Amino acid sequence: MTQTPTSIEKNSPCNQTHAIETFAILQEQKIIEELIRHWQRRNHSILNIGCGTGVFLEKFWAAGLDVTGIDSNPDKLEKAQQRIGNKAELRLGAFDHLPFENNSFDYTALMLTAANINDSEKAIQEAIRVSTDGILVSFFNKWSLNYLYQYYHKKQKENLYHLNTHQSFNPFKIYSFLSKDVGYSKISIRSTLFTPHSLWGKTGFLTRLNNFSSFLPFGGILAICLDLKPSFAVKPLWLKTENTRAECS
Repeated sequence: MTQTPTSIEKNSPCNQTHAIETFAILQEQKIIEELIRHWQRRNHSILNIGCGTGVFLEKFWAAGLDVTGIDSNPDKLEKAQQRIGNKAELRLGAFDHLPFENNSFDYTALMLTAANINDSEKAIQEAIRVSTDGILVSFFNKWSLNYLYQYYHKKQKENLYHLNTHQSFNPFKIYSFLSKDVGYSKISIRSTLFTPHSLWGKTGFLTRLNNFSSFLPFGGILAICLDLKPSFAVKPLWLKTENTRAECS
């Protein structure tokens, strides 16, 4: 029987984790598209902080943005280079001390879902420093059922694959860091994945529930968009979300 893209079969832990993370990336792409579809693209630049293996670099480039990516993991950057080729400039560096001048980019996208970081406030301050028009922050959410589920099983010392290695963040703190010391700003929120991650990608009712996005901050993945200037709606950032392969390590 052929396995559908959203069907997670009981197989090896690595295959299960791969399928869960692939589904999570697809849902994260959807809420990011909702939040930043109004961003201008032609002759506009974006810095993807925590670009990882380049999944979102590829999407931003396809949308028409001039793309730069930075990550602290050289192995991930090597995979990103293989994926994106010469379509983006890639840099190795720390998220809390970006090697760029003030206002170097129109937009920044800080992907905390793909990064381990010691000081989220400093990373957000750096994202704001190098941006002129807008900032997006995407992260695993401590106010979600998924986080509570993982916390309980961690207490029970049960193995939940390496999804446990991802950091989760308090959305109120992220919101506070973003809204601190900025002039004009408009903040928008979307979240998705409202079940524990063991159910991500399941078929039937659970698929509909996990495909749903909301402004309520209780999904497993949450994204916040901070607009620093007024903007007007344009065509959707990317018109088609293709199946994206997650790396299983």
